[in-house]
Amino acid sequence: MKQNDPRQTICGAGQGRWHGLARATQLRRTLLIAVACAPAFACVPSRHSAFSPVGHEVVQRTGYEVRWQQRGPESAKSQKLVDELLAAPLSLDAAIKLALINNRDLQADFENLGIGLAELADASSVGNPEMEVALRLPLSGDGQKVDLGAMQNVITLLSLPGRRNAANAELKALRMQATGAVIDLVAEIRIAFYRAQADQELLALRKTTQESAAASAQLMRALFQAGNVTELALAQEEVQLEEADMALAAAELQVITGREALHGLLGLFGERRQWTIEEPLADPVVDVSPRSDRDSDIEAIAVAQSVDLEGLRHQLRAEASRLGVARLGAWLPHVGAGVSAERELDGGWAVGPALSLEVPLFDRKQGALARSHAHRRQLQERFWAMNVKVRANARAAQAVLEEARARALRLRDHILPLRDRVLSETLKHYNAMSSSPFELLQAKRAQVASRAQFVESLYGYWAAQAELDRVRQGRMSAVHGRAVEMPSDASGTRAGH
Repeated sequence: MKQNDPRQTICGAGQGRWHGLARATQLRRTLLIAVACAPAFACVPSRHSAFSPVGHEVVQRTGYEVRWQQRGPESAKSQKLVDELLAAPLSLDAAIKLALINNRDLQADFENLGIGLAELADASSVGNPEMEVALRLPLSGDGQKVDLGAMQNVITLLSLPGRRNAANAELKALRMQATGAVIDLVAEIRIAFYRAQADQELLALRKTTQESAAASAQLMRALFQAGNVTELALAQEEVQLEEADMALAAAELQVITGREALHGLLGLFGERRQWTIEEPLADPVVDVSPRSDRDSDIEAIAVAQSVDLEGLRHQLRAEASRLGVARLGAWLPHVGAGVSAERELDGGWAVGPALSLEVPLFDRKQGALARSHAHRRQLQERFWAMNVKVRANARAAQAVLEEARARALRLRDHILPLRDRVLSETLKHYNAMSSSPFELLQAKRAQVASRAQFVESLYGYWAAQAELDRVRQGRMSAVHGRAVEMPSDASGTRAGH
């Protein structure tokens, strides 16, 4: 029998150790590459890129630019712009720009995008590997061993696309919510600004009414002291003066509360509250298109532009991705893959692959799967319910605007000219000594009251226009029935005063 060449034996043993070392090195290299590449899966959009679609949507829908504010020099620059906008008499355009810069509630809504970015970062993570170290001491004899193991959950890798798709869809839904918050704020600013304009005009009219009532009461007192009128006539004039004083006080309070409501929306306090409005409420814009065309147009526009519907679409996509992840988890609850190494303290290393598997015998994750199915069906039902609500809300907003326009035009074109005519004819009779000064003053008060009704109707019209524009821009209107309540008497006192 031929004896083996010692050189071959030594060479073969060396080659075996070399190949084992090469395999171990390759395995370690693969593990290191996987660990090094793991952060790449967690790459998420920056703050700017996350908000950029919101800014684009807002410009397209409202015509205004908005930013996700940050502290520091940028904040100082924004506050300088606020001071510049307040330097001149406040216009509606300036008020909207002020709110988009200075409203902290809006900035708080934008922080939901930051939460969405964090959720996307979590969903993009492959998770950390689990490291195990074990020291085995023999009960008798020598042969102490050290075991090392590194395991990575394979399911987190397999479910990564689904989790990331779900988080991306949720981020898009949050962008729609942020866009809706801007649309709502613009509409609220417009309505509050119109209210401030109306309150300013109504205060001037209440002063005129109070001055007329005071002159009438003073004349009646002089006549009563001369014995020319009864005490009943004097009491009637004095009660009218008291009511005029109360209406004036209510109008002054309404100006204050209206301005404070606008301050809250504009984020103004301290010396910045010293602004003025010089623009009066404008007359209504006449729409000559047929009613049926307007109804169909506004319904189609509302559905196409709805940020609520678009947000629900993104949520449905997110839930579909979560459902896929839940199905994967039902079939493969936990699979771990990695590397295991063993070494005797007086010997060499032994390295090899490792696998751990959860056997889904008792818990098949049926609860999580059923929950995901139910949530998806719930979102589908809410989507169709919202579709119906958007259509109905759009038609209601259109109807309120048309009624408010018709009321304002009727007051402007018919009632106010008639009141002017009554006052003019009463003055002629007074000059001809066929009417008393009290009749002349009463005609003047009635004219002022009708003018106050017209101012209220203008506010109702422009508020309804703001609500309809809110619908056109993609948000649900806040209209409920009539835009404003008409005064219940000829004095023109607002409901609730």
